[in-house]
Amino acid sequence: MNRTKVVSYGLHVQMIILRIDMQYKDLSRYTRSNKEKLNNVINIGWLNGSKYKVGIVSEEVLSKLKLIYKGNNKYSSEVNLLRGPSEKCKLCNELIQEIGPGGGISELGCSEIWIKKNDRIYASPSLIIHYIEEHKYQPPFEYVKAVLEVDLNNQFNAQQEKMSMLLNGTREDKKKRRYFDFWKVKS
Repeated sequence: MNRTKVVSYGLHVQMIILRIDMQYKDLSRYTRSNKEKLNNVINIGWLNGSKYKVGIVSEEVLSKLKLIYKGNNKYSSEVNLLRGPSEKCKLCNELIQEIGPGGGISELGCSEIWIKKNDRIYASPSLIIHYIEEHKYQPPFEYVKAVLEVDLNNQFNAQQEKMSMLLNGTREDKKKRRYFDFWKVKS
């Protein structure tokens, strides 16, 4: 059963229609696969074509999210870049193009966007831009706030951050950690 709730969070979020059921629940712990259980990484916007929160997100938030995705010489939010074809939007079954990292045209759905705030990282599919813009997906206010607070002049490389987490013991699965230790280059 769908329930509707209207909430105001100032200029950035004008309305929310509360619904349920997503591929990974918003604000749940990131477990993209059984191999990757990373502490302090939180899921956002992993829609699977079923019900999700709908609302209006300000142009300021959307523009900032696009800048974060594009990145620059100091800030790179892209993780898990696919080498094959991009994923289609599960809501409209279209391949979505956007100005991507490096300023060229790229297809959304070929990577994840990681946004770091304090000791948390918010992990979302790059399609989150399309979900917000075209399908009116409403991310949690906590995520909206994190997007607005990103300083693109700070040094951040999401892929390096992820590899560091995997290799330096933030994993809970000690057996898999031994696998990475085995393959480390010994000096």
